[in-house]
This record gives sequence, structure tokens and C-alpha cells, in this order.
Amino acid sequence: MTIRTISGTRDWHPSVLAETGRSVALNAELIIDDIKNGRCPRCWGPLPAPPKLPAGSRITSCRSIPICASCARDEINEALDGLSISTAGTWPVPEEQIEDRRQRHPNWARG
Repeated sequence: MTIRTISGTRDWHPSVLAETGRSVALNAELIIDDIKNGRCPRCWGPLPAPPKLPAGSRITSCRSIPICASCARDEINEALDGLSISTAGTWPVPEEQIEDRRQRHPNWARG
């Protein structure tokens, strides 16, 4: 399965999960299953369908883990809040947290 992200430096491959740390081992299979089934692994919403490209999560340097546009904006909002970006080991991120950050940062909430 070849999935390219709009911001990634290479195609998605499950091996990039190793870069996310040990905590992801608990849910790596779920993340892989989500992506294979067109779900954003970060929020469980839909990933964009081709020809649109998903965003690439900032949790890896290659940014090849596909996520939806809403989650890409939320990773920016986490940084604006001075937080570290939610790790793959904590996914899915509860929608209430995403919405709370969206309310605090309305200029980034468009999309």
C-alpha cells in the first residue's frame, strides 16, 4: 500500500512508527489498520481520498504518517499552546481536546 502525504518526505510505511517511541508499540497494529481502512489514526475521522493527499503528522521527522487536515491543524494548535505534540501512543486524541484547542486558536481552525 503506497500512501503519500502532502508534507512527507517519503511514502507511508509502518516502519516509521519506530521513530515515535516505545509507547506506540501498544497501538501500532491499530494505527496500521486505521490507515489501511482510510481512517485518520489520530482522531478516527476519514482520511482524504485520492487524488487529495492526507497531511503528514509532525511526530516523525519524515512526516509520512497520514492524518486528516483537522488533526494537522490540531498539531499546530498543540504547539501554540506550548505543548508537545500528542504521541502516537496516546492516539486517538479525544475530539473534545481537539475542539477545545480549535476554540482557543480560531485563526487555525479553518479548513
